[in-house]
Amino acid sequence: MNKVKVIQFFIITILFLCIFLGLNKCKEERRKIEFETICYVNNGNINRSSKDISGYFYFKGKRYETYEIVHDNPKKYIGKYYKIILSSKYPNDSEILYNEEVTDINKIKKVGFEHL
Repeated sequence: MNKVKVIQFFIITILFLCIFLGLNKCKEERRKIEFETICYVNNGNINRSSKDISGYFYFKGKRYETYEIVHDNPKKYIGKYYKIILSSKYPNDSEILYNEEVTDINKIKKVGFEHL
């Protein structure tokens, strides 16, 4: 009976180790294809169960829409530019860094917002 428990322990330990290493590999792969640009927030909503902001950004000359849940008043983000992290392989996989506002007009124009 004791041998069975030891074998089960080793199997479970090896399983967790494989899962941990697999997750680390995925995280490293994501970092390799991570791209940083700027997003314009053009809308904010307050619903019963959530608060969110939406906006758009340009990547390789194409416009993409994005959406992010926030924990405070979404209206304060509207009309501002923020740093956004995205996957260069899958640009729709993005995250607005709504605590990192971008105010440099030259940087904003450089990423595709020519209307300024």
